[in-house]
Amino acid sequence: MSQKRKLAVIVLALFTAWQVGVGLWRVGVLLQEGIKHGTLPLVLGAGLAEEVGLSLVLAMVAWWWLPLGRRSWARWAIHFLVFAWTLALVQLCWAMAAGYFARGVSWATLGVLLILGSWIRSRSGASPPPVAGPAGSRLTHPALLGSLLFWLFQAPHLFFTYHWTDTRDIWACRAIGFDARGDLSGLFDCVDPSRPPLHSVLLWLGHNDPTMEGRLLPFLMMGAFGFVLFHLLLKIAPRLAPWGVLWFFMTVRVYQGAVTSYADTPAMLAITIGAVLATEADLLESTWLAGIFGVVAGAAATLIKRDGAVMLAVTTAVIFWFSSRRTSPRIYGALIGASLGIALWVFRPAQINVPDPYGPRIDSASVSGPVLHPPVKVGKHKAIMPADTMQVTPQLFATMAFGMQGQVLSHYGFGIFVPAWIILAIWAWRARLRLPPEARRWGWIGVLGWLAIVGLYVANVLTGHPERATLYVIRTGFGRHLVHMFVFCLLHATALAAALVYGESTDSREPE
Repeated sequence: MSQKRKLAVIVLALFTAWQVGVGLWRVGVLLQEGIKHGTLPLVLGAGLAEEVGLSLVLAMVAWWWLPLGRRSWARWAIHFLVFAWTLALVQLCWAMAAGYFARGVSWATLGVLLILGSWIRSRSGASPPPVAGPAGSRLTHPALLGSLLFWLFQAPHLFFTYHWTDTRDIWACRAIGFDARGDLSGLFDCVDPSRPPLHSVLLWLGHNDPTMEGRLLPFLMMGAFGFVLFHLLLKIAPRLAPWGVLWFFMTVRVYQGAVTSYADTPAMLAITIGAVLATEADLLESTWLAGIFGVVAGAAATLIKRDGAVMLAVTTAVIFWFSSRRTSPRIYGALIGASLGIALWVFRPAQINVPDPYGPRIDSASVSGPVLHPPVKVGKHKAIMPADTMQVTPQLFATMAFGMQGQVLSHYGFGIFVPAWIILAIWAWRARLRLPPEARRWGWIGVLGWLAIVGLYVANVLTGHPERATLYVIRTGFGRHLVHMFVFCLLHATALAAALVYGESTDSREPE
């Protein structure tokens, strides 16, 4: 082994050890905080059997859709995730049209999906040779076992029973409200009823005993996504693919938000799957079916988080730039779905169509910049500049940058990932290493997506957004928004690491 390769291995090992340490420390903190606030760890909620049954049937329907000879865990995961969002979307549309929730709608949707799966299988024709999967020895790789461990660390949160008092937030609170009221008016029991509620509907799909950190279905969706990520990593960095999966599951912003009352990690899954359906023809050969699945993923991303539309616009633009088949419907499926999701929520029934209570207000402008009203104090949110008016000054943006860096460059949030990615990128650039086109495409999506998020926060400060122009929200929310594009950044970083360690890269065929 050359000296340069030894140095690269040592550096990567130190980065990984640091991140593992941060992850384990944060798991302990979450457990301690949960017990301190009245949670009961590993207590099974009432009605869990119904939730397990729903998840198992969903998993079987996703497997049934796969034609013989074309079955793989990554393909199953794509179907599982898309069908889970389909259940939530159908339930949301039903509640908006009929005025109430009905659990029977979910089971009827599964029946329709089963029938459609039979039709899809009958039209698939002769089965090609099986898709080559990972070697059996690779599945027992220590990094994959570590990934499984960090995924299971979410399970105790799944079975926490939290006593909601004065800390009702948005997503899990809405699931409680849906159960209590039986319809979408449960939005009014929680903060900001103007936000799309799809993640809350996913939480509601289980049993009627909401837990502190989420439900079984989002937990399983997170695990299924690991198969998709492993497939993507095998194409651009096969030798380091298990380590890339480990980095994904042990990053605090990922596992802390996977099945929590926050919706940012679920939005990340929808945005990423939308991009995967647009690019990976070996996961879903049918172009039109990939486009339809992309519509579901795009609608889910937008109805989970409103800024999902911005992220999908960035993603589609980069994919369009890199693709040689720019008229393929699979490229635009997610963006079309995002537009439909926005339209669905904009034209929702009048009884739940309330204005955004946190909209920006600009009254006038001065020579030094717009004069902004101070942000309204929301809970424990603190204004960046608590004065009667705020002038846009360099000091204001310096304060904003200070609030942002804690979610990116510190031991909390993304841990050592971002500094490591920057170091690897500079190292590979100086060594003149060339990456596969897929890796470069993922990297551009990640970088431009993060810049778009920074731009959104700058715009919020410039327009005096009463919630996001606060130091508290910037300190906590910025990292949660960055996680939307984390998978793309991780794919590029893993390819950089592989190029540095092995001094090689494998160019794959141009995506459809």
